[in-house]
Amino acid sequence: MSVILLQTRTLLARTLASLLIVLFGLQSVYINNLYNVKAIIANQFVRALAADIYSRLGMVDPPFDRAKPAMVSFYGQARFILPAYSSHWSTTVVASSYDWNSAGRIVSYMRLMGCQNLSLLPDTRTVELADEFDKMPA
Repeated sequence: MSVILLQTRTLLARTLASLLIVLFGLQSVYINNLYNVKAIIANQFVRALAADIYSRLGMVDPPFDRAKPAMVSFYGQARFILPAYSSHWSTTVVASSYDWNSAGRIVSYMRLMGCQNLSLLPDTRTVELADEFDKMPA
């Protein structure tokens, strides 16, 4: 609409169209920058989460050997909250994917980051161990 208004003969319409184009351009830059900031912070959160999980594996199991395969399971979730930035109620865009997806996603990420010895425990076994997971500290 703004581009069409630019072709009118009246100065007011052209000025209004120019202002709208500038406003929409600034709004697009703002939204893109907001997305980038959230993506960077979410990525840092996930990287720190994966490192923390891997270090805890070594702490709770002192003979933990990085060369031997290890079966892991995850119970609960690590919430990623960005109160300083606006977010929508039902979006997963630029959220930590571990807020809304299965435990297999964090294991895949950890394998990508170099923890090749980790494998996910089958879901049936995870369900069997749910009572034991409830007793564990967060």
